[in-house]
Amino acid sequence: MISNLLAGPQSELEAVTIAAGNRAWPRIWQGMRAGIALALSPDDTQQVFYLALSVDRATLPLATERMRAHPSGRALLEQKPAIDKHHVDLAALRALPETTLGGAYARMLQAKNLDPDLFQRPPGLPDDQAYVAQRARQTHDLWHVLTGLDTDIPGETALQGFTYEQLHQNVSGLIMTFGQLIFGLRYPHMKKLIERARLAGAGAPFLLAVAWEELWTEPLAELRERFRLTEAATELAQLAARS
Repeated sequence: MISNLLAGPQSELEAVTIAAGNRAWPRIWQGMRAGIALALSPDDTQQVFYLALSVDRATLPLATERMRAHPSGRALLEQKPAIDKHHVDLAALRALPETTLGGAYARMLQAKNLDPDLFQRPPGLPDDQAYVAQRARQTHDLWHVLTGLDTDIPGETALQGFTYEQLHQNVSGLIMTFGQLIFGLRYPHMKKLIERARLAGAGAPFLLAVAWEELWTEPLAELRERFRLTEAATELAQLAARS
């Protein structure tokens, strides 16, 4: 049993079971192990999932309630649309102008070799909470497009700052804080990038409740204006260029 604990969860269902348990130590160890693994391999997205399950079992229900309190959020919970290859025609999005939300999103996925099917619902959670977790995962790359933040270490860390102000998730706060501590010397502009991203997240409306599926053909510049992100996107691009 000790060897299994030290090895960490073998699946997301096992991680959910550990996180939902009444014993604090397995949950703490799961979070610590995932955090260390993520520091050693920042591209290991699965560790982000494990870390979130360990530290956010109280914040996920709150985010779900925020969705229920929002008109478009309630509609999303009822319909539960997904942003993945099974539900979104990425080829059609790539055919859109690159200045549109869908065109920019599809091109970013292709350029960065990102797979939207990686972001599915965590098993073993109440249905609405599982969907909210999935929605937060699947809109992550869209928020990269909206903010203009890159998918490199500074960009990913700064986007966690943006996400923290939007969703108040502990996992985003941890990644933001420890990412800056671990990589701050390598990327001197990271601190200011995170600070500006946090301001953008705090100033934008509740983006998790947005039905992005209805906005693929909208000009990205107009959406940034609508969601109060125009100035932030410009400033974040300028800060990132200083690296």
